[in-house]
Amino acid sequence: MGDVKLAAPLGLYLGYLGWSQLFYGGALAFVAGGLASAVLVMKNRGNKPQEVAYGPSMLAAGLAIILLLP
Repeated sequence: MGDVKLAAPLGLYLGYLGWSQLFYGGALAFVAGGLASAVLVMKNRGNKPQEVAYGPSMLAAGLAIILLLP
């Protein structure tokens, strides 16, 4: 449930910056999380992971949106 606890403050901060930052931050986090999951599944074909952490993807996307969008 750590990802859920991270989503609230990250969403509040991105929402404070603007609607476009909030939208693109969520979309980029979704895409980054999917890519990270695909890489982990392809890497560990024999033993597939049960859970994949979404928090690092959310933080990376939030940081990228904060730094790249004016």
